[in-house]
Amino acid sequence: MGMVRGLTAAVEAADAAVQGTGVRELLQLAGDAWSETAGGTSGALWGAALAQLGESLGSPDAFTPADVAASVAAASARVAELGGAAPGDKTMLDAMVPFDHALSAGVGAGTELAVALADAASAARSGADATSAMTPRRGRARPLAERSLGYADPGATSFWIIADDIARAVAASDEVE
Repeated sequence: MGMVRGLTAAVEAADAAVQGTGVRELLQLAGDAWSETAGGTSGALWGAALAQLGESLGSPDAFTPADVAASVAAASARVAELGGAAPGDKTMLDAMVPFDHALSAGVGAGTELAVALADAASAARSGADATSAMTPRRGRARPLAERSLGYADPGATSFWIIADDIARAVAASDEVE
């Protein structure tokens, strides 16, 4: 429920932004709305991730795939810093870090952004799926310990779903051009 509230608030904040608002400001508005509305640690982490994406991208007229990959890396690092988690802790980072690495590798190899995003979303899904075999060391599921075995981490699952939707939207926008 918190994820839906946060995501809805972020979209509404972005939709309400004044025309001509730059990417940095737009993502900051969306991140603030997500954080304030979703509640909990995940709301704060998603808000910080969006704000960091905006800070890293800035508000240029255009940005390159390398700019996108660098901003994702910065957002991933910010989430790790704020949450105190690392891959293997059964958190959203178990999907976010593979996404980050696959995107950076794809962009570094010269892959089109839409294809690199799709490949990165696939890596995020694999990372999220792998959390079902993990015992949580951080996050909301930590008190569940072994009882969470067999269940994927909700934060990691949410991340890959959003990453996949973004990849599909970018691919669709490339087809329109």
